[in-house]
Amino acid sequence: MKTILTTLALVAFLVTPADVSSQIHTGTIVNAKTKEPIGGASIRIVGTTRGTYTRPNGTYRLPLTEGASKLLVRSIGYEEITMAVKPPPQNVELVPSSVGLRNVEVIADITPEGLIQRAIDRVEENNDRISTLESTVFSKMRFRLTGDGIPGFDGPDESIIETFSKIYEQRGEVPKKHVKILQRRQTANIPAANNLLVFDNFFDFTRPEYRINYTRLVTPLAPDALDTYTYEILSKRPLGDLWVYEVSFTPTSSIFPGFVGTLSIVEGTYQVIAAKFQPTDQTSIPFLKNISYTQRYEQLDDSLWVPMYQEVTGAGGVDVIAGLIEIAGGLEIETWVTDVKANHLIADTLLEPPPADSADSIAMREQRRTRAGNGTVTVGFRTTRSVTTVADDADSAKPEFWEKHSFAEQTEEEVEAYRQADSIVQASPKPTSSDGTERIRLGMVNLGPIGVNVMPVLDRSTISGVMGGFELEFLWDRFALSSSAAFSPNTSPVGKVGLSVGVIDERRFELTLNGNVFSRFSTLQPNRSIFGQVNFLNLSNLFYASYSDYYRQDGFDVGMNLRVNDVGVALTAASARHIVMPYCETLDREAVLADAGTYNTLNATVSIAKPTFLQELFNSGNRFYGSFDATVGQETISEALFARAEVTLGAWIETFTTGYNPMRLDVDLSGGMVFTDSAPRQYEFSVLRRFPVVGTHTNSATAQVNAFGGTEYIRAHFEHNFSDVWWRAIGLPTFKNNRGVDLIGIYDVSNVWNRGTAVTAGRTWDATGDWYQEAGFAVGRIPTFISDLIYLRFDALWPVGGLAPRGTFGWSLTVSSPML
Repeated sequence: MKTILTTLALVAFLVTPADVSSQIHTGTIVNAKTKEPIGGASIRIVGTTRGTYTRPNGTYRLPLTEGASKLLVRSIGYEEITMAVKPPPQNVELVPSSVGLRNVEVIADITPEGLIQRAIDRVEENNDRISTLESTVFSKMRFRLTGDGIPGFDGPDESIIETFSKIYEQRGEVPKKHVKILQRRQTANIPAANNLLVFDNFFDFTRPEYRINYTRLVTPLAPDALDTYTYEILSKRPLGDLWVYEVSFTPTSSIFPGFVGTLSIVEGTYQVIAAKFQPTDQTSIPFLKNISYTQRYEQLDDSLWVPMYQEVTGAGGVDVIAGLIEIAGGLEIETWVTDVKANHLIADTLLEPPPADSADSIAMREQRRTRAGNGTVTVGFRTTRSVTTVADDADSAKPEFWEKHSFAEQTEEEVEAYRQADSIVQASPKPTSSDGTERIRLGMVNLGPIGVNVMPVLDRSTISGVMGGFELEFLWDRFALSSSAAFSPNTSPVGKVGLSVGVIDERRFELTLNGNVFSRFSTLQPNRSIFGQVNFLNLSNLFYASYSDYYRQDGFDVGMNLRVNDVGVALTAASARHIVMPYCETLDREAVLADAGTYNTLNATVSIAKPTFLQELFNSGNRFYGSFDATVGQETISEALFARAEVTLGAWIETFTTGYNPMRLDVDLSGGMVFTDSAPRQYEFSVLRRFPVVGTHTNSATAQVNAFGGTEYIRAHFEHNFSDVWWRAIGLPTFKNNRGVDLIGIYDVSNVWNRGTAVTAGRTWDATGDWYQEAGFAVGRIPTFISDLIYLRFDALWPVGGLAPRGTFGWSLTVSSPML
């Protein structure tokens, strides 16, 4: 449980220096006059790019290079000094500079807007001047997790990740980047394979937006930042032979998310050399709060500056069930950059290491799995422009190495956390089976190399009533053999026996072959499921069996499923007897019966970027998606042939940026046609009535069940989410997360034809004869005040137009995402 919670929390947030001697230089830097500590002072080894910065209490820790003899110490507003290295602790007193200008004196030199515009131009120019960058990076993350009411969680869980890495980066038209982790250490509650988090990416002031979870904040030096922020020059103070402006910035509007903080900008070059900022109090970042950034830059030559240090701190919390189950955490990330080289030739073998040195996967998200379990050891990950690798001996260093080489001094809590769970001392082994393969699978037991999974089955239909049973699954390598059975007092049992084989199982390419012998209940209407496809628990049938018309299928099928990136292809050949059975549950509507017979069919489905339930909930899928489904078949006794096809297309289009999920227009189009003179009723099309609770938004909320059905149809569904900007703009009280409720406009239109049948008003399964329309609104992001993980959406729609009398007012209550 601790490992799972730690991994989830981390997802929510997100050459060994051989010339380093064993000497750690420490000391304290204070104001010579007041004796108060100076935080953020720079201590650098003269003639190198190695250095560090003082803590708020004035202390520092600096691993010295061999032969280091002099240190340069400086801080804005103080006289800089160069001193010989002496045995630690070496304490320093900096003399405040007698020259400095306050805001009222500086304002005549340059306006805040003029200063910021020059800084905006400078950061872009500085980045353009860097063609290559090589550095050594020490990064450290500390995460503390607490949980109340969680079974198996007995107290605070301290997690620490540390890495020494070499960074090779090429910029320009063909950017490349190689992050090589040379040494790593982590508390044992984090698997070593998951320690790929090298925090070398600093806050980029040149980006127009910066995203934290799903919140988008305009950066203070973005191209259009002058339209978003108000700036004020606080002072102008010396830093050695340079003059530095201290500038504060705040958003011009509290409606949109933004940062507040200060920038230190060098006069003349207008380079940012320090920044400290955090999101405004009005900014909503799901599950996170009190986030703060500190960054510092150093000069490589007369005009080139590079980032040398960053610190990110924050806290988070989730009420899984308010007052009963709560998760809270604190996060601190620090990064020190040393041994920097810029604009020199980097060998291609360093920028693009051979495949043998890296893995095309991400440990925390996309581990390859065998059919019987999870046994992949991940050594790196690759994206379109960067690759991260791990040295073979990255986990071999002893605690003494980190004590001598770390830039961060360990707190007493960290010492205790490592004492109890240091990965390089007492790494906890994972459970393995007799064949040595790691097994982490919920609800599964292992019999040697075979995994056995037992799951309950719960279903319901109007011809069987409630059914219960079980499913038994055997997994071995790429093979899965499953069998299930469900029983009801009103009819004979149903069940299946199936075999699937994973022929190819790659991250971008999968091929599976399968076959089944089955006796099952099917629905006349297209199959619908709540919360995605769940094989053993059909909530759609359990809650809304009366929305569907059932019949029985006894037969077999064989098929294949192919996936190439976001494109999925399914091909299934089946032979089944379709049986019409009497209803054991009464209906308050006219039932539509299937056409009995024995049918041989071939079905092909192609889907492109089809969103999953979670992608729909978090709006994280592709902007464009679609599917094509085609079936050809024959009734074996009459030899009657039939064929049909259906196409669906979907898109969402951003219309206005809000800082959170943008206002957007969702468009869903679908259409289908039966190409032969006739087809069994179960292969025709119908307008689906939306489930009132946890229904699909694109189904009709006002059309009656089975009111419209036929051989051809066209349907379009439009939604525009105006977000909660309106709520905050008129000053309504916001909720716990500083947000209001979303306002959504809805319009839906459909037309159904029934070849060879006249339209009769009020008849079941009838053509529309005209466009059937409905319109209304929805309110989303409604807090439940019970859980931070679940928000609600309420829809209200009315039939409109000439066919309005054939519909009724409709509503639905569904789940909304707190991340939008």
